[in-house]
Amino acid sequence: MSSELATVSADVEAFLKAECPSNWRVANVETLGSKTSGVVLSYEQMDVSAKTDDQELPEGWVWVAFMLILSTPETDAVKGLRHATEELSTLLLILDASPDLKWGPDATRLRFEAGESGYSIPIAFLATNTPPTPEPDPEPDAPEEE
Repeated sequence: MSSELATVSADVEAFLKAECPSNWRVANVETLGSKTSGVVLSYEQMDVSAKTDDQELPEGWVWVAFMLILSTPETDAVKGLRHATEELSTLLLILDASPDLKWGPDATRLRFEAGESGYSIPIAFLATNTPPTPEPDPEPDAPEEE
């Protein structure tokens, strides 16, 4: 699933909602709110780059970086870690199956202020950045008279 740069954030959300388990809540971190329950996968758009692994991408292509935050509701550290790791396994299989994204280099374990467990996972989606097509001139200019 490659995407246009202008719509990549919405495309990432649509991809995650379509591929992730239906009992997960997928939301942009900016619209998530503070009250959540269950498994939550939030995302935030970050940087745009014309390079990957120090190699230039072909003209018109960019990587768009996102940070995914996967969280589970348990506040017990042992249960929370186990549940978060189980859900992370599911998420990594989804990410690995998509040829138009890469994740990593690491999934970092998190412990939230209220005690919930989770992981942060950097990903990058491949997107096109094509110039807009100019609008056709509705009527060609008439030749100027002298």
